[in-house]
Amino acid sequence: MAMSKCARCGFDDVIEKKVDVVLRGGDDAAIVSVLADVCHHCGEQFYGPECVRRFDLIRMNLDSGQVEDFQPIGRYFRVPEYFVDPGTEDKAKFLTELSD
Repeated sequence: MAMSKCARCGFDDVIEKKVDVVLRGGDDAAIVSVLADVCHHCGEQFYGPECVRRFDLIRMNLDSGQVEDFQPIGRYFRVPEYFVDPGTEDKAKFLTELSD
């Protein structure tokens, strides 16, 4: 790939490096390590067309539940809103749980 200039911010310090990308499909997610062009200024990551096609294939597999070739690495959780935003209706519940 090796871009000379960032397409987002125009900065000219873009390097190729290995990055982890989280892809989501259905209720599942997968982490993929790929080579990307990364801007040192804004952090934007750019992927080649073949890489993007593979991302789409992985998402389709996740959507359809065809993940038998993927390696499980842990569990995925949805954190309740009150846990990160004490201004929600469940603030009292959160504070009670916090003090227990």
